[in-house]
Amino acid sequence: METNIFKNFNFNEEKIKSAHDYLNELESGFIAKTKGELKLEIEAYAILKTSFQNGAGYSMFIIAPKIGNYRKRILDIEESYETHRYPVIVTNCLSEEKFENVSEVQLMSVIEKIILHPLVKNSIESLYKTSKEHNK
Repeated sequence: METNIFKNFNFNEEKIKSAHDYLNELESGFIAKTKGELKLEIEAYAILKTSFQNGAGYSMFIIAPKIGNYRKRILDIEESYETHRYPVIVTNCLSEEKFENVSEVQLMSVIEKIILHPLVKNSIESLYKTSKEHNK
């Protein structure tokens, strides 16, 4: 008698959007909104905690090209390879507030919450004003 022990596995090949994909989608809208005065940069890196806890990390930076490409890190996202992308951990780099177990459905609302946090919003607006004044 042959038994297929893998019959209950889901080997669906449908691509699940990564946190990196979602962050990249923000880039063009941000550049348009600031008329190129500021840019977004997403930096990816490997997370090597232990041989059993590895993953990918993404940092979102605001860049001011006109003032020496000054970079301000806004948020970090950590994905685990063991859970295949979600849930993720999202950290506000300015307030150090951490959101754990963030699902794909929740991700954009958490990112929005971080960007609208007073420390982050003020920092972005201040960087924009400094960049504009630098041109005068």
